[in-house]
Amino acid sequence: MSRLFRYRALTGDGRTVERDIEARSAEDAAARAAAEGHVPFDLRELSAHGGPIAAAAKSSLKLDAFAMLVRQLSRLTAAKLPLVEALDILARENEPATARPAARLRARVAEGSSFHHALTSAGVTREAVYLSLVRAGEATGDLGGALARIAEHVDNRCRMRDAVRGALAYPLLLVAVAAISMTVIFTTVIPALEPIFLSSGAAISGAAGVLIAISDFIERYGLAVLSGLLIFVLGVSFSARTKAGARALSQLSLATPFVSNIVQDVESARFARTLGALNAAKVPIIQALEIACSGVASHVLAERARAAVLKVREGRALSAALGETAGFSRIVAALTSVGERTGAMTTALDDAANLLERRAESRIKSMLGVAAPVLTLTIGAAVAAIILTVLSAILSVNEFAF
Repeated sequence: MSRLFRYRALTGDGRTVERDIEARSAEDAAARAAAEGHVPFDLRELSAHGGPIAAAAKSSLKLDAFAMLVRQLSRLTAAKLPLVEALDILARENEPATARPAARLRARVAEGSSFHHALTSAGVTREAVYLSLVRAGEATGDLGGALARIAEHVDNRCRMRDAVRGALAYPLLLVAVAAISMTVIFTTVIPALEPIFLSSGAAISGAAGVLIAISDFIERYGLAVLSGLLIFVLGVSFSARTKAGARALSQLSLATPFVSNIVQDVESARFARTLGALNAAKVPIIQALEIACSGVASHVLAERARAAVLKVREGRALSAALGETAGFSRIVAALTSVGERTGAMTTALDDAANLLERRAESRIKSMLGVAAPVLTLTIGAAVAAIILTVLSAILSVNEFAF
């Protein structure tokens, strides 16, 4: 059954086009767009009323699998191995996560498809930056160099993602342990002691009464509250897939203290890294800027970056346009200006990305480094207060009995 999709893509001369296309799946739609000579960087399925219902995934491969595939392929092609033979080796020697996409790529390349079309039709990636790098590598005969730049780009994304995950691991573990501890106390310990308090006839202290009230509330409404939280999380997750929801979350992140600085550094670094890779591949500047904008995850910052692209189209210097873009780090504008004066734009953009990524990692570690002991002290104080309250209530019951 055919479904309707809408895609935005780059043409060979750097123009951005938007078209609707009927296809059986997102992969089929991307393949048809590629067959028309377009490189989709935004693909959405449309409802019967013509509105977007979900953004199609940019890649069917997980980032780690894609990084492994491209890294190995870049080394094999750098050794002057033919592309089909290199893909055949990867399909036979790798784990299933990378062997299967390698086999699909080999089949399409063997049929005569160009490699950037094969990446799309095989469902390996539809990210415009990688497709443009591959297309440029094929055009110049330097596919190995293009794959090496892609591998470096993906490795930097993986490193930043792993740094964030590693920094979040301990605070999240603390919160999980605290939630389990509190659940055990309020669903097991307090209900077991409540009959003793009530049968003793002693006056229950205010703090003990609060604990008993919380325990009763959890017993009666705990599942309803948990269901409500789950529905809320799912609602936020679904909303984040819509344009309005993603924009709202983007605005919230940019308005949140400490978080906004990290978001600005990460997105500015991603923009600079992508633009640097495309510039190294000799992709035309306007086309490279369009692709770099599409790679910015924050909707608000992406819109501001596109406004800067319009200024460049009008003849403004890139450094001046970026310097006037609110939310983007001034480091990108400053180093871009150096690149414009020296002619070493790729090096300047890579330096800006490296500097911003290191600063983002440092800010994340600093913020979570403070959050971890604060969480530890808060959780410890809460558990200690509950235990002291329970012990005090038990002692008062014993005194009343004597």
